[in-house]
Amino acid sequence: MSTILVIEDELEILEVTSVLLASSGYQVVHARNAEEGFRVALSRDDIDVVFTDVNLGNGMSGTDLVDKLREQGSRAAMVVVSGDMDPFSGWSHPHATFLPKPYGRRQLLSAIDEAREQVAGDDTAPGWRAQAL
Repeated sequence: MSTILVIEDELEILEVTSVLLASSGYQVVHARNAEEGFRVALSRDDIDVVFTDVNLGNGMSGTDLVDKLREQGSRAAMVVVSGDMDPFSGWSHPHATFLPKPYGRRQLLSAIDEAREQVAGDDTAPGWRAQAL
């Protein structure tokens, strides 16, 4: 069973996303901000996917989190979501898949699959565990 870390500061979105993922067979771990998500991601070796909002409201953004996790050696697939960004704006990140809000089950699962395929094909990304915990 794959484990997904969901990082979302809006409780309703966190709960709905978690239910959609759990009902699709994923084990779900939660964090309410980027700093907590960073600590959780580095303290566990079973996180397969990091699913984070862009705007987390208290400092570090979701895209900053993705960068920081990659710098620490994370091999987890990364999905970044936002309701504030135009999905056709050409946004891209070398280590993340973008998913616009609102999304349904099909879009959610498709984004996760895309992110996992991206990591599987990236033999330049470092190993998963952090160099120093």
